[in-house]
Amino acid sequence: MTSKPTFLWASATDVGLVRSVNQDSLFVAEGLFVVADGMGGHQGGEVASQVATQTLGGTIEGDEGELTSGRELIERIQNANEAILAQGSADSSLRGMGTTVSAIAVLDGFHGAILGVANVGDSRVYRLRDGSLEQITEDHSLVAELVRDGRLSEEEAEHHPRKNVLTRALGITSPVEVDLFEHEVVAGDRFLICSDGLTNEVAHDDIAATLGSDDSLDDLAQRLVEMANDGGGRDNTTVVLVDVVSVGDGPEPIISDDLTEDLHEGPDNPDADPAEPSGESTETEAESPPNPEDDPTTDTTPAVDAEIPAGEIDATPGDNTTVFAAPNGTPAAPTASAAAPVSDAPVSDAPVSTAPVSTAPVGAVTTSATAGPPASGSRWPRLGILGLAVALVVIVVTVIVLLAR
Repeated sequence: MTSKPTFLWASATDVGLVRSVNQDSLFVAEGLFVVADGMGGHQGGEVASQVATQTLGGTIEGDEGELTSGRELIERIQNANEAILAQGSADSSLRGMGTTVSAIAVLDGFHGAILGVANVGDSRVYRLRDGSLEQITEDHSLVAELVRDGRLSEEEAEHHPRKNVLTRALGITSPVEVDLFEHEVVAGDRFLICSDGLTNEVAHDDIAATLGSDDSLDDLAQRLVEMANDGGGRDNTTVVLVDVVSVGDGPEPIISDDLTEDLHEGPDNPDADPAEPSGESTETEAESPPNPEDDPTTDTTPAVDAEIPAGEIDATPGDNTTVFAAPNGTPAAPTASAAAPVSDAPVSDAPVSTAPVSTAPVGAVTTSATAGPPASGSRWPRLGILGLAVALVVIVVTVIVLLAR
């Protein structure tokens, strides 16, 4: 009988120096580690992040919480998204709530355990290996996309007034697009999962230096939170630290790079061929204006070239209200729908997305929403009218020929 990898972990969370409510949540257990950063009016963000961590942790409906595949991890994230949408629709005080989520789970690979890393939003997962700190997730934010497109430098992004505008979050639309990364389990690796309350206040090199210390994980987690508060503490800060102690005595894991099936089939077409996407992803715009009373440090200077396009969420630290707006600018609340089925094909590190453009890197698997029904004014009514006109012409010509005889 083979043994599983073993881990040591620690966590810390703090409300910060500006916010009155901690809207972050976390879940830690053997083989599963989760951080969620909530947003929304009243206590909506707090509720949304708790729903996300509880659903992933399997503490809802008596689930034991054990995960074995990347598809199960993604399915739990989709279920959390549906639960947040449903609660927001049922309770007007929670409408518009949402949350980021980042998670590490021990999964079954083809020949041994692997680590699955999933994320939605701008909460991050880092890995410290041989003294080098690397971010192994990608932020789903407007500024991050501008950097990836080469339109902003890393330095410009650090001080951009729209750096907190998200392009993905749970509780906004269904289904939600999820990035999944798979990594080999390596003894000695140290992982950090954190909300942006840490990364907005503490420089990358300072985080790396702290994580490289020989102090206990508990001390390091608390120190990182204190560093965020020393840097301004403008947002809630949550950190989870995970050390890989041993990899177990199973065979060396094999991570496939040949994934031919999508991880998600749209809710309206469960029998669709995953190799043939049925349409483009659909998105809802959500903007949260800063609340100066809650966060006096919020920068209200108009942004240059920072217009928020449809499908993006303003998660500016200090706001307690999330305003949803349709692409035409009219207020609209997101609607809940049934949980979408998830395919049971094997997971690999090859990128897959049904969206026309995917920002997931090599090693990421993404799921995306499918397009809705055809828009009004499609070509089918016009073709029907044209066919009718042709038929009438044929009839008239036939009658003239008969009369001529």
